[in-house]
Amino acid sequence: MFTFDPWMWACHEEINEGKFILNLPQAHVITEGFSPVIERVFKFDSLYAIDAILKNSLGNPIEYMILKDCNHYHQTDAICIAPVEAFIKSSNKP
Repeated sequence: MFTFDPWMWACHEEINEGKFILNLPQAHVITEGFSPVIERVFKFDSLYAIDAILKNSLGNPIEYMILKDCNHYHQTDAICIAPVEAFIKSSNKP
């Protein structure tokens, strides 16, 4: 399993109770700026959830990395697409 900025809102009770167990190799990539936003907006600690999942997981190998000085939009195509969409919607034409 490979995740980018996971936040698992839908199953947080199972995660906190140790019932959410993954038996497969995992790689989680988290941007430094994403977790504080999720915590502020949704009152959900995504880093705590990832730590709980890793603690209860049986899969090998497990990788967990935090990209410093990055935010959620840095690892998606939105950073490239959003300016193009804004240009297309504007009255400016090439």
